[in-house]
Amino acid sequence: MVMVGVLGAAVFTVFSGSYMEKYGNLPVMVLSAVSGVSITFILSLFFGEPFYGSLSFDGFGWFAIFMLAVPGGALMMYSWVRALLIMTPTQGAVALGFNPLTAMFLGFLLIGEEITIRFLAGFIMVVSAVVLTNI
Repeated sequence: MVMVGVLGAAVFTVFSGSYMEKYGNLPVMVLSAVSGVSITFILSLFFGEPFYGSLSFDGFGWFAIFMLAVPGGALMMYSWVRALLIMTPTQGAVALGFNPLTAMFLGFLLIGEEITIRFLAGFIMVVSAVVLTNI
């Protein structure tokens, strides 16, 4: 599932530039967000239980959903699409490799996730791959 998401993001990064120039940043962002949410929902119907306990959150749970949806979803997607307007597809593809690293590091800072040897090894490998790709 993650690999399909990465491939989808890579295809979007490469082919979205002309659509953003033609239609603008916001319409492309809305279309990509709605299509991503729709596909995720359909996949969750087949591979999970999307309605099992989904509305039984406490105040902190709803706050977490809000934080994931607004700054982590809408604002991030808006910023990413805006960035694609001013950078090349190659720069965008290289930057995609840093998304999981940033998420893991922020997880450590914000919610106390543990940094393990596997994390450090993966971090070094991804950074090395990005550096080698740029060289």
